[in-house]
Amino acid sequence: MRADAATWAAVCAEIFDFTTRERAGALLVRGVGTGAGLLVTVVGWIPVPDEYVLDSSRGLIYDGRFNLRVAEATMQHDAGAVLVHAHPGEATPQASRTDSERGAAFLAFMRRRRPNAVNGLLIVADDTITGAVDEPDGALREVDRLIAVGLPIREWVHQRPLVSPVDIEDRQLLAIGHAAQTRLAAATVAVVGNSGGGSHVTQQLIHAEVGILIVIDPDIVTATNLRRLVGAVAADIDTTMKVDIAQRTAEAVRPSVIVRRFTEAFPSTATLAALRTADLIIGCVDGWDARDDLNTFALTSQIPYIDIGIAVSPANARGMRVGGQVAIVLPGGPCLRCMGLVTDARVEASRLRRQGYAEAAPEPQVVSLNGSVASEAVTAALMVLAGDDRLVAYRRFAYPPGTLTEVQTAQRTDCRACAGAHLIRT
Repeated sequence: MRADAATWAAVCAEIFDFTTRERAGALLVRGVGTGAGLLVTVVGWIPVPDEYVLDSSRGLIYDGRFNLRVAEATMQHDAGAVLVHAHPGEATPQASRTDSERGAAFLAFMRRRRPNAVNGLLIVADDTITGAVDEPDGALREVDRLIAVGLPIREWVHQRPLVSPVDIEDRQLLAIGHAAQTRLAAATVAVVGNSGGGSHVTQQLIHAEVGILIVIDPDIVTATNLRRLVGAVAADIDTTMKVDIAQRTAEAVRPSVIVRRFTEAFPSTATLAALRTADLIIGCVDGWDARDDLNTFALTSQIPYIDIGIAVSPANARGMRVGGQVAIVLPGGPCLRCMGLVTDARVEASRLRRQGYAEAAPEPQVVSLNGSVASEAVTAALMVLAGDDRLVAYRRFAYPPGTLTEVQTAQRTDCRACAGAHLIRT
């Protein structure tokens, strides 16, 4: 289950407030199959108002008007509903008799009103959850974790794993901390584009020991790739898919890393399903149309997205000049359109070029400069997964002098990409 950090903070502020009574509410949610299970995204929140409360001495009992209000909201917004309340202080929250009775009644009601939507129950403790949601076939599926996407990212899981002893010789662990390393080992990170910058990103994520690495690229290795695709060798020319380079690196360096390869271009049915399982996406694509699609997908799916790019001007008497960016898109923050990186003109030019209506001259590339922005993206990914809130949304790269400069930016109220991902406020 995924929620944006601001909405989840509002939910927790409500349900953990026991000043006058126990509190509860309904999450408005949408679910989509991923091939690996069901991804449930929180799109709104309705707390139980005081006027609906009948009794709070033995758990929260409310009258049927609340269920009707929730059902109306789910029909209006094409959503389902998950009843949620808190059990602070419990290691793994357990449903009381009242919870079970009220929860069963709520679930039965919502199944009648919204039989084809995702409906469920959720109990939240300090950092753990217990819950279940409907599968498409009507069976209940346990909620294994809830991620509040923002800075910092927070996670509630059904059961905390045993903490292994710290290896004092592990320098990465000493740098990012045991909790961050545990999150990285359990994380699924997707990389779209495994050529110039992308090959640096996948190689570094493998060395860092990410849990699952999704690599998406439809192309085969060519002779010109050897100057910029790290990990490729001469024998790969015209015989090896670019995604297979990542698989080979993982087998040699970190066999524990699971590499899921997709030799088709985003957005296809298979790549969309794969990306929905990701905890974080890194885009290493050339076209602004592809960036626009990834930006929109990440916003609507509430998945952190890191975009990198490098544009090298052909060398002249003064030498080469390079521009680029490292941009981080999070729910509630500026997206690539807010930042001015993605524009209608750039998207249209990219689409025309791909369709053959513009000159398709090769773009200059330098492997070391690709590595510069790729390394910054991987560091940002580690910080996002670690819950570090000191990240800068948009940094511009320029060479010379080879520096990244922060660009002040904010979410635009007139941004249509952000508007399409706005949460339901009830």
